Amino acid sequence: LAVDLPGHGRSAGVPPASVQEAAHALWQWFGQTIDPQRRLGRLALAGHSFGSLIALEMAALASDRGEPRVRDLILAGSASPMRVAPALQQAAAQQPESAMQMIEAFSRRRDAAAGSLPSDALLGALMRRVQHAPGPVNRLAVGLQACDAYDGANAALARWNGRTLFIVGEHDRMTPPAAAQALASHARDPAQVHWAHVDAGHAMLWDAAGAVSAAVLDFLHAPAPASAA
Repeated sequence: LAVDLPGHGRSAGVPPASVQEAAHALWQWFGQTIDPQRRLGRLALAGHSFGSLIALEMAALASDRGEPRVRDLILAGSASPMRVAPALQQAAAQQPESAMQMIEAFSRRRDAAAGSLPSDALLGALMRRVQHAPGPVNRLAVGLQACDAYDGANAALARWNGRTLFIVGEHDRMTPPAAAQALASHARDPAQVHWAHVDAGHAMLWDAAGAVSAAVLDFLHAPAPASAA
């Protein structure tokens, strides 16, 4: 399931102003809308960048509430803290198009030539679709502010009692590998932490989609530890 945040895409509501607000809204939506219809069994939560923080906060909620079906967490391009440069925040608030160009540039590998992959146009198109969805809210600015303000990732990972896969872009300049390592050090059980390194920048879902998909599938298909069975 690829879920739109409230106020994004075709989802109604107001765009969440914090990671915690987004996680609670999606968890409530899941419980009220999806679960009764599909009767899902074992669940994995996955997110990239801002979405990774939301997935992490949702995983901590699942542990707090004793939800036994949520056993796996996948964090791609994640960091704690996930600081956003003041210049980028200012551009997002005042000149969103300029901010999107900055994000596109810094999300790619340093050695990636401009326009070298179809993903250049795709990444920009996706950001613009989010930003220009109906409604007066500057979604880009709200999302970047939420990332920058969130300081609960370390505590959330310490509360989470399932498996975690970190997918790291070797050339990621926005959430570098060392930042993922720092976050992983707060895991409740280090033996439950798994790693996948891909040859990409922060935009790994576009630049290395095959490698990311393979890492996710390998992780989910791996047998769970005996203690978690």
